[in-house]
Amino acid sequence: MELEKDENVILDDGYWGSNKKLVLTNKRLLVQKRKGNFTSKWEIENEIILDEIEEVYGMIDVFTSLSSLILKLKNKEQLLINFRLIDSQMPELAGDTGTCIPLKTKEITNRYLIGINNQIQKKGVSC
Repeated sequence: MELEKDENVILDDGYWGSNKKLVLTNKRLLVQKRKGNFTSKWEIENEIILDEIEEVYGMIDVFTSLSSLILKLKNKEQLLINFRLIDSQMPELAGDTGTCIPLKTKEITNRYLIGINNQIQKKGVSC
């Protein structure tokens, strides 16, 4: 992934399922997809410019470990980014990944909600 001039990575640890991850920069939110079986390469699947986002909120289903980021855009459209962690992405804690996955899902979702909202607020202040 190439960064634009004056672009910095804010968050790059949002694994959203087996072959996707989120990357938040100070300019955009990137949904990346893993390509390749033996050598992994991350390619941009979707790109959302932060200036186009009005607000973001999340929903978490702790029973299914399904999490969603809902992005309300300034043009009144909404984008939905769903993800579910899988067992292989979780370290086993006390032999019980069933209770660990919803907590990790909530942690990642909250981290991105806070990060995106902080970047949106910074952009709103500088205008």
